[in-house]
Amino acid sequence: MIFLKKNKFKANITNRISSIFFLFFSIISVESFSQINNKAFIFDETLDSNKNEKWKIDFQSLSYFQNREYFGKIADGYTLFGNQISPKLVYKPSKKVSIEVGIYLQKDFGNNKLNAIQPIFTIILEKDSTQFRFGNLKGNLSHQLIEPLYNFEGIISNNLESGFQLTKKNNGNFFDLWVDWQRMIYQNSPFKEEIWGGIHWKPVIYAKNNFQFKTPIQFTAYHKGGQITLDNRPLKTETNLALGTEAIWKLSKNSNKIILQNYVLGFKEQSNVVKSLKSGLAFYSNLTFETKKFNAMLTYYYGNGYSSKMGGDLYQSINKNDETNTEKYRKLLIFKIFKDYKIIDNLYLTARFEPVFDIENGRFEHSEGLFISYKETFGLIKR
Repeated sequence: MIFLKKNKFKANITNRISSIFFLFFSIISVESFSQINNKAFIFDETLDSNKNEKWKIDFQSLSYFQNREYFGKIADGYTLFGNQISPKLVYKPSKKVSIEVGIYLQKDFGNNKLNAIQPIFTIILEKDSTQFRFGNLKGNLSHQLIEPLYNFEGIISNNLESGFQLTKKNNGNFFDLWVDWQRMIYQNSPFKEEIWGGIHWKPVIYAKNNFQFKTPIQFTAYHKGGQITLDNRPLKTETNLALGTEAIWKLSKNSNKIILQNYVLGFKEQSNVVKSLKSGLAFYSNLTFETKKFNAMLTYYYGNGYSSKMGGDLYQSINKNDETNTEKYRKLLIFKIFKDYKIIDNLYLTARFEPVFDIENGRFEHSEGLFISYKETFGLIKR
């Protein structure tokens, strides 16, 4: 009897904590970079200061240490430790056309073999602020998706995406439409094809002085199927939708900012597989402080049967590696401290520490990461 009372008391406390944070973020529901500012990891064309190069070399590298101390049954704990590089030779027959040829290499420490060695080939058509890519995409963090839709660790585990992509950026507005063909099948392949794609549209609704307000819409779809495969398992299609608001206040000339983001998310799976969790909803909110010395983010997440194939593991109601492990309700409070330290031009040291309180299970977990990213363009021949 005493044991039952203690459990009931604990449940009441956790429910109250959850309700308080849900109410808090709902009341202030106005919220720039869809989540953590990941600019140190993204190769942006603005780095190329000379658009008149006919031949050039783009070089990008990432050294990573990502450690996860997770102890629940939804997100697994592990460590990722290694290097990746991707040099590319770029030929620009005109200012509106680019052809990229290169190679991507990845190696984890403690492994004598390369984890990945893949060719890079892309044709890019661009006009003003619009760009169309056919081949390797500006993928992973460049999609600027929130973490429940895309896992930050995709820069390590899913660095290359291949397919086609249409992007447009101007005056703070952002649009990205892409199809990533993740796995190809041929006649009598023993597995199914896998395709992932989506749309992210983030228009600026209001901008004046030091304040900006946006209403992002993010949609992704994952399909696993194919008609010519020997794999007889049922077809599966998963869709995710996130509707949000983002508000940014610039506080001073030193680039101090307050960023508030709120998102309502939906998930639905279409398949013939009998599962207890085939649709769900979630609420995701971030309050971020960006200062010259460090950045900090407080996140509240509530999930009810939510899942996303490419989303961060913490935000799932189903373990991606073992679908028998489920938790319909996920209530998380996450505090993130992160900072990019500029060593020299285009070389950054990034440190991150993320303690997590699992409200539903009354458990503390954490992850930490250390990254060195370098990105540079070397001009060879001018037009």
